[in-house]
Amino acid sequence: MRRTVPFLGAVLGLTFAVTGCAAGPEQVGGVAAPVGAAVPTTAATSASPTTAASPSASKSSAPAKAAALVLGPDGLGALELGMTRAEALATGKVVKQSASTLAEWQEVNEGCVPEFRLKGSQSESGWVWYQGIDGLAAIPAPKGVATPEGIKVGSTLDDVRRAYPKAVDEQFLEDTGRVMAKAPGNRQTVYRIQIDGDSRKVTSLTLQLTFQECYE
Repeated sequence: MRRTVPFLGAVLGLTFAVTGCAAGPEQVGGVAAPVGAAVPTTAATSASPTTAASPSASKSSAPAKAAALVLGPDGLGALELGMTRAEALATGKVVKQSASTLAEWQEVNEGCVPEFRLKGSQSESGWVWYQGIDGLAAIPAPKGVATPEGIKVGSTLDDVRRAYPKAVDEQFLEDTGRVMAKAPGNRQTVYRIQIDGDSRKVTSLTLQLTFQECYE
């Protein structure tokens, strides 16, 4: 028994020594915390917000707003001057004219024929012109559609002058009622702008090839 006491004391001394070391604040790459204080775990401190709570995630998932159509300088949206018949139909922007309309035009015009019309249009203002085998020659502006410079049906002659300062030929305007404005950004296309003589406002607007044989 007397031999056990020193051994037991040594064990108790070792226990106290270990306990004493553990009782002090422990610091591992951070600020020391008091004894008994809750120490946040690595998972808690490094946790990131979930995708559902992220504002940026909800914004990116929202569908993008469709851009407004603009006429020119190459065409109307996916519909471009110079396209073949198959390419134009593939855009879904045009539909074929009736056989009777085509027959009437082919009797008086062997060059360009309004073989298609813009989808949703039933009048001549929506007719799309083809120039023989050279491709799409002229595209009209649907209601409300403007050029990149802001000209549309209903714009004033003064608006046209400001948008295309060098385009207005006074004598040509008096003789024909039209302004032919080169489309900025494409030397092969031009805007055919019809002006009403009384109101001095734009009554029709077309983007066409600079050299075409559809009409004057």
